[in-house]
Amino acid sequence: MKDCEWISNDEYSEIIKKIPICCVDIVLLNETKTKILLGKRNNEPLKGEYFSIGGRLQKNEQLKDCAVRKAREELGLKISSRFLTEGGVINEIYPNSPFGEDGGYHAITVYFGYIVPPESKIILDSQHSDFKWVEIDDPTLHPYVKERINKIFAKI
Repeated sequence: MKDCEWISNDEYSEIIKKIPICCVDIVLLNETKTKILLGKRNNEPLKGEYFSIGGRLQKNEQLKDCAVRKAREELGLKISSRFLTEGGVINEIYPNSPFGEDGGYHAITVYFGYIVPPESKIILDSQHSDFKWVEIDDPTLHPYVKERINKIFAKI
């Protein structure tokens, strides 16, 4: 994939006021598939909450390539697209955007499952202040994370 031109915050702010954003997330599971790896978000939407890893799909980028890129950028993980399990698509609507409450944030998110080897080392980017492994049946998980888990488990 040819690197795309990154859009400025001003452009992005205008875009998210008008259309949904296509995102790719990864449901990162431990080897026994009993825990999910979540990052504590530094940005809206969901600032301060533990949520699945992922983000915007770039123009001309393949979905699995985006998942691989987001794992590398956000967690320092080198994952293989061969071992990604297609999970599904989720329509996410939030009252806040990275730029405040002006119009909220709407994402159409494609997500994949992936088993993280136990020897993997996590190196967080600036978008996260912490990470943790959480039991997949933890009742405090965000509903969108629960939906991702349920659909992934129907396929693995």
